[in-house]
Amino acid sequence: MKFLHLSDLHLGKTLHQYSLIDCQADMLSQVCRAVEQQKPDAVFISGDIYDRSVPSIEAVRLFDQFLSDLTMQDPAPAVLMISGNHDSGERLRFAGDILKNHLIYIAGRPPASETEKMMCVRFEDEYGPVFVHLLPFVRPGMVRRLIRNAEQDGFGFSAEAYSYTDAVRGVLACADIKMSDRNILLSHQFYTADGFCPETSDSEVRSVGMIDQVDVSCLKAFDYVALGHLHKAQTVGRDVVRYCGSPLKYSVSECGQEKSITVVTLREKGRPLKLQTIPIVPLHDVRTLSGSLQELLAAGRRSPTEDFVSVTVTDEGPVSYPREQLLEVFPNLLEVKYDNRRIRAMMSGVQEDVLLDGEPDMEEAFAEFYRQMHGCEMSEEEQAFVSAILQNVADGMEGSGQ
Repeated sequence: MKFLHLSDLHLGKTLHQYSLIDCQADMLSQVCRAVEQQKPDAVFISGDIYDRSVPSIEAVRLFDQFLSDLTMQDPAPAVLMISGNHDSGERLRFAGDILKNHLIYIAGRPPASETEKMMCVRFEDEYGPVFVHLLPFVRPGMVRRLIRNAEQDGFGFSAEAYSYTDAVRGVLACADIKMSDRNILLSHQFYTADGFCPETSDSEVRSVGMIDQVDVSCLKAFDYVALGHLHKAQTVGRDVVRYCGSPLKYSVSECGQEKSITVVTLREKGRPLKLQTIPIVPLHDVRTLSGSLQELLAAGRRSPTEDFVSVTVTDEGPVSYPREQLLEVFPNLLEVKYDNRRIRAMMSGVQEDVLLDGEPDMEEAFAEFYRQMHGCEMSEEEQAFVSAILQNVADGMEGSGQ
C-alpha cells in the first residue's frame, strides 16, 4: 500500500499580515501533481487543514477545489483526514457521510463515550488488510467520560487526574486494534520520546508548561504513525512515528527547513517500509538577510525577489527611514530588526551616552532614538515639544509623591 502523508496545511494563514492564499494554491497544485505521478492508494492529512476554527471563504474554496482535483484523478485516491487543534472538528466533518461515497473520510472529533468508536478505514493489498485509524486532536476533557469507563473496565486510568498521554492511551485502548494486523494511525498531538522533545517552530501553538506532551510509548501497535502538529519534518522515538511537517514555511524560524511531501510504501508485516520525500518549491520562499542598509539595498536591486524577507540592519550609525527604503526593493518585507553594538549594550542593560550624573537624561535618550530612526536631528520645535511632555510627566510624578 502506498500513501501520501500531509499535515498542517493551515489554509487561510497570513504571514506578518501577508495573505498566503496564492502560495497555498500553488502548493496544493504541486500535491496534485505528485498524486498523479505517484498514484497512491490514499492521501492522509493529519490535521490543521485550516488555520482558524472559522476559516475564511477563500480557504474553504481552496480546499474544496483541492478535494475535487483529487477525486478527478485516475485512479482517484482515498482521502483520509483528521481535525487538528486549529480546526473546528464539527465544521470539518460537515457532509462527512456523503463524502464517504467519494472515498473521502473525515474524523472531526475523538470518541467521547463507550457508544462511539474511533474511525477506522480498511484497505487491501497483495499482503492482506491494512487498517488505518483516525484520531483527531485530543484534549483530556474531550474524552473524560470514555476514560472513566475505561478505568471501570480495568484499563488502569484515573478519571480524576490524567494527562494527555493517558487520554490518547485511553482512546487507543478502547479501540479494536490487533498487534498482528498492519495498522496505521493518523494523529495530531505533541509527541515526545522518554522526555525528549522534538524540534518546534514559532508558528505552532504551545501549551503553558508543555502539559500537552504525549509519550510515544502508547503507539506500539502501529506500523506507521502519520503525525501532524509540528512544522518540521522529523521522527519521534521510532522511524515509523513521523511528522511530515508543514508543506510551507509559516514563520521566520522555519527559513532553514526543507518542506516536502512524504510518500510511504507499506509492505508485509514486519518488513521495513519505504519512505520518500518530494520537495515542495514555494511560490515565495521565507528568507533572512543581514547587513548594512546600503548592502541590503544593493543586494535587493541586484537580485529582485518577491520572497518573504526578514531583514537585520547592522549599521552602527543612524539610518534614515530604513523600512521605507527596504520596501522599495523587497515588496514582501516581513520585518526589520537591528543589530549593532549600541543595541547589544542596551539589551544587556548597559546604557551608553545617555547618563548624566548617574541619572538618565530622558531628553538626550529620546534625541538619540530620533537620530537612530530618522537619520537627522530634531527641529527646535520638536525639541520644545518633547521637553514639554517630559516636564509634564515629571510634574505629575512629583505631585503624586513618586
